[in-house]
Amino acid sequence: MVRAYNYTRAKKNRVYDVEAICETFSVHKNTVTNWRKSGLCSIDERQPLLFKGSELRLFLKQRQLEQKQKLRLGQFKCFSCKARTWPEPRSWNFEEGTSSRFWAHATCPECEKVVQKVISGAHYQQICKALESNITLQLLDEDNGLVPGDVVKDQGNGVVEYNPENERIIFEFQKYTERYNKKTQDAYLTAIRAFEVFLHCKPFDKLKTDDATRYRRHLASEGMDGRSKSSIAHAASHLRKFIVWLTKQEGYRRLNRSIPDYLELSRTDLAGAAGTKIRVYPSMDEVELMISSMPANTLAQQRDRAIVAASFVFGTRADATASLRLKHVDIDKKEVNQDATEVRTKNSKSMRTFWFPLNDRFEQILIDYIQMLLERGFKDNDALFPPIEVLNKPTMLVAENRPIIDPLKSTSAVSYAFERACECAGLKRFNPHSARHFLKDLSDKIQLTESQRKAWSRNLGHETMQITEAHYARMTTDGCRREFENIRNGITLSQEENELLLRLHYHKLAPGSPEFERAIALDREFRKKFGLG
Repeated sequence: MVRAYNYTRAKKNRVYDVEAICETFSVHKNTVTNWRKSGLCSIDERQPLLFKGSELRLFLKQRQLEQKQKLRLGQFKCFSCKARTWPEPRSWNFEEGTSSRFWAHATCPECEKVVQKVISGAHYQQICKALESNITLQLLDEDNGLVPGDVVKDQGNGVVEYNPENERIIFEFQKYTERYNKKTQDAYLTAIRAFEVFLHCKPFDKLKTDDATRYRRHLASEGMDGRSKSSIAHAASHLRKFIVWLTKQEGYRRLNRSIPDYLELSRTDLAGAAGTKIRVYPSMDEVELMISSMPANTLAQQRDRAIVAASFVFGTRADATASLRLKHVDIDKKEVNQDATEVRTKNSKSMRTFWFPLNDRFEQILIDYIQMLLERGFKDNDALFPPIEVLNKPTMLVAENRPIIDPLKSTSAVSYAFERACECAGLKRFNPHSARHFLKDLSDKIQLTESQRKAWSRNLGHETMQITEAHYARMTTDGCRREFENIRNGITLSQEENELLLRLHYHKLAPGSPEFERAIALDREFRKKFGLG
């Protein structure tokens, strides 16, 4: 049965075989065969049949657009399979109607059901002449149709859009990179496609060192146009790895093995590129304001507030947060079991992490939220943060033999929760990853031993402290200037004073006690010296 497919599922840089198309769109291979008859073009006729992702997207998108257009002459709308079809000429027959109109009957080639429509006398004569002369009905008004999905447009320089041999070797590389997650695979393919476009689809088995040199200079010029150093360096690195792999494949072993070396970017090449983007993250006061400002009147609002609290308390990445199940969170031990077989962790790495000791109120929000889910009939295997449509159907939760509630499929809900939190608090927008930068910055501000800093870094999922220091909450020029001013002004705190401020920060001091009053006075003095108000 033909239906409107989400063409965005097909990634434009990928190459698909029939099996991959069936898996992506949940269709039978016969459907792919029908798509080919309807205009979907494979890269060539060799087996296995391969299809460019961009061609597949274009074909499915045009099918959707056709649904919004009037039927063309000789075209029928099948109400059984919902397809717009061109029936075989031998299946046509006519029945005279009223007012010089005719009923046209035919057989749908998709589902073999009878299709019919009313046509004018003029159209009846045109169709009869075409059928008698064996003219294809699509040609009767071909100017009114859309550009077919199998057309490969000339780019204006006589170069076609793709090279079949390149597509086949890219397909093999896709299989090689299946060990990486999809985002990493897409990054590799984006780099390869950009290189291919730069070379006007030159066959990869004809690559020369001059090609690599010219592309390296091209990447450096993109840096001058504002592209970041990190983006350029990653593109060059992905491309080098692809060419190293390529030189080991049959038919490509005669390539010069030094080609990847010509893609090595120097500091001079990156001199004009934009620097590392400054990471924006909230302060502790802003985090408290974000969470406390969020409403919690409905189940959806409670879920969103818990998502934001969990991002800071768990320190998990957005994808991991979205894919957690109830069984992964232990509220008694305050642990999170990030099982990579079920949780979408980075690099599919399993780990057991612990709640960051931020604020008792944040933890209580999570505990109350989880207990509320359990009271409403949620089970251990159900999603910790279920889709909104599930929360809006409470009767489904208590139904016998109900299916397991699957986690969110994307990070959209996590991003939306942060957007709402910032909006309610009247703050500039922070993204979900800012929570991890906040946690790293917090570890710099509180006095931790070397062992504690290692544990803090490990709890963020980093194998070494160097990763945490290099990529999270890096000191800005303003921060460096402020620290030097503090050194120049002699602003320092003793170990005892640091511990007292830390206890105040974690609400461990009893209000009204001598220690509490001393800590408040110390905090005020500290803020005044730092110019924090």
